[in-house]
Amino acid sequence: MIDIVKKIEQMRIARGWSVYKLAELSGLSDKCIYNWKQRGTVPTIQALENICEAFGISMSQFFTENNLVEVDAETKELLDSWLSLTHEQREAVKVMIKTIKG
Repeated sequence: MIDIVKKIEQMRIARGWSVYKLAELSGLSDKCIYNWKQRGTVPTIQALENICEAFGISMSQFFTENNLVEVDAETKELLDSWLSLTHEQREAVKVMIKTIKG
């Protein structure tokens, strides 16, 4: 069985994010995230959806055993930039990429 809190922690560390950054990107409080580990609780479904959105993955990807992918520094920088964009900004970037690709 998957340890949800442990997996969130592993994914956060793999991205080089602080708890504060994860909280900011997910719309949750850092206290909420700290409490999962300190109190032995698990996130609600809504909180986990927010976490997955911050990581740029779906819930099904989260629960897949080997969904962590190693990326180089440039790709990580792009992913971090992508995750900091608003929904509207992401849509604009998608349009730009489609235009560039032809």
